Amino acid sequence: MNQLWHDTHHLNHNGLPLEQMSWHMAHQKNCGCTPIPPHIQRIMPSGRSAS
Repeated sequence: MNQLWHDTHHLNHNGLPLEQMSWHMAHQKNCGCTPIPPHIQRIMPSGRSAS
């Protein structure tokens, strides 16, 4: 886990779905300690990779 990244990038659980998608995509690129949740994967553009 990239603790420094987590300390400086907080997920807004009340944010808009697109904001959460953006956070999860950045998370996969910079840490990736957990997979992108299914409810976020469903709103991601098809063919778009998180990495």
